[in-house]
Amino acid sequence: MLMYIAAAVAVLIIAAINAAEERNDIKAMSLKITAGISLAVSILVVPYYKLSYTDPLIVGIKSFRYGVGTIGMNIDPTIIDSFDLPEPESTAYRVLLYLLYLAGPVFASLFAISFSRNLSELIRFIGRKKVHIFSELNSRTIAIAESIAASHPDELLVFCNEDPSETEGIKTRARAVHAVMTKRGVSEFPMKKNKQYELYQISSDISASLEDTAELCSKLIKKKGYDPSNVFVRFSASRNLQELVRDLDTSYGDKVRLRPIDENESDALSLLRNYCELLAMPGHKDVVLIGGGDTADAILGASLGILSGPESTFTVYYISKDADKTAARLKASSPEILPLPLENYFEKSGDGKEYDIRFFRTDTDGSGLDTALTSIGMPELICITGGDDEKNFCLSQRVKRLFASRSDDLSYPPIACLIRDKKLNEILKGGDGVLFFGNEADRYDYEKVVDPDLEEEARRVHLSYLLPGNPNAMDLTGDAREKLLEESGFYSYVNMQSSMASALALEYRRAYILSKKPENTGLSDEAFIDGYLSNQDLLAALGNAEHRRWNAYQRLQGWRHANETQTAVIAAASKGRRIRSDEFLLHPALVPVEKLAETEESTDRIKLAADPQGRPTGFIGSDRVILSNLQKIITKKA
Repeated sequence: MLMYIAAAVAVLIIAAINAAEERNDIKAMSLKITAGISLAVSILVVPYYKLSYTDPLIVGIKSFRYGVGTIGMNIDPTIIDSFDLPEPESTAYRVLLYLLYLAGPVFASLFAISFSRNLSELIRFIGRKKVHIFSELNSRTIAIAESIAASHPDELLVFCNEDPSETEGIKTRARAVHAVMTKRGVSEFPMKKNKQYELYQISSDISASLEDTAELCSKLIKKKGYDPSNVFVRFSASRNLQELVRDLDTSYGDKVRLRPIDENESDALSLLRNYCELLAMPGHKDVVLIGGGDTADAILGASLGILSGPESTFTVYYISKDADKTAARLKASSPEILPLPLENYFEKSGDGKEYDIRFFRTDTDGSGLDTALTSIGMPELICITGGDDEKNFCLSQRVKRLFASRSDDLSYPPIACLIRDKKLNEILKGGDGVLFFGNEADRYDYEKVVDPDLEEEARRVHLSYLLPGNPNAMDLTGDAREKLLEESGFYSYVNMQSSMASALALEYRRAYILSKKPENTGLSDEAFIDGYLSNQDLLAALGNAEHRRWNAYQRLQGWRHANETQTAVIAAASKGRRIRSDEFLLHPALVPVEKLAETEESTDRIKLAADPQGRPTGFIGSDRVILSNLQKIITKKA
């Protein structure tokens, strides 16, 4: 009997530990507790299970005999004695035995039910083609999920609730999820998971939210049948969370695919693609950002990380009452972008440095905006990015009239205006030469946020970097291609984001090359591009521009130049396999184009000292490689 008691206690302890791991999922916790208790009670019943439960009469007779003594029924004693159970010594034990007789089948049934439900959850998980985990439950993730549900109905959506202290807010958002996923009324929402989505409770603090999401990843990757290529963690992430994102990537990046949901960055990349042919032309370009906010900050960063090109320079004008805060953040995160004291960048040029950014502290409601715009001249692009839709629209008309009044032909520059409200955006769509962007459909549509075309181009960019060591990299297809992408680290947060920026920059390079194509040559665009890239001098000019662009992008991500001593430490620690540190964000190639050749020479010396059989770094050649393969990478017109 002691053996059975010990086994039951062990089952209860294991059940408690497993249930504790489900602290973010009350339903799963209760299922595991129920299963544990049920199994423990069933184990305790085993010593007395010789009595057949198929005969209720004998159950009653035996129980009454041992529980309350002789009841005066004339039954053959041999029937009773044939079951050969030890007679209890105390009344309490008799009562316990009687309860165990009754509870045995009940708890065995409960165990079977809870086990089958856990098994069905596992089968449901395995049967899904993809699992999407959202680190927050809000209007943004609900809208993205709606898009996924519409286009990929067989994929599982996992939402993480905010803190229970905001109970009503959670219930409202959860009901909205239910209404979207089931196409039923909001009031019909049951507070539990269903077959189309799951809800988990996590902290409302964004840092803790991401950490709890990572813990959820740990649970999912322990499930049987787990396929790491099919679990995507889509977390809300802005630039000020990149360090935490990198930490998650270090811990879980080789197990799941971490993907940010940053609609501001999506807006910025999408917007710049719209003006690719305009902004890629030779000459100086002025881009004006009016209103500030997260979208303006994202466009500023994307401009610095993409627009650098051969035969071209550009200036970004940032006009906002909070311009000083944006400038301070940029200088703190990327001091090499703004190397001079901040006052050098307000309302004047940054003293001829590499990146020309000019900030204007002015409220866009006042006359200060007119003064700032008058000092700029006729820019190539104006982006209005404030937080109020109606104000943005009125501002777009005001800016349009201001520039038209200064032109004899009433012309004005291209204007892009942020309008978040879907209905208002649809009403204004295509109105009078102003591009309205940022509506709910554009911001939250799964295909727009993920941008599969740009992501596929990013894959090809990454594969092109592997060509020196793997000549067949870009010709691979199917599982072989996917395996190489995973093994070479494409799906890490750092590499994927960098490759996407490179892909968009290549679209600009394509537009630049085609701007050089004479009329009536008889050559197709593809033939002209091939001929242009075969000229080594022209290819070198494009390569230099690509390095300047890459420098800006990396610096915006917080990377710093690794000096020779640091590079040697990194190379020695990796036995010559690496010369950059993703942990400390150090890279030896973050130098001006003019110093790149000598940097490559010194880095090769350090690398080969650590690994005499290793390959040269090829900093200069790597830029040329992706440009030489531009036609394979950018398969559609930019």
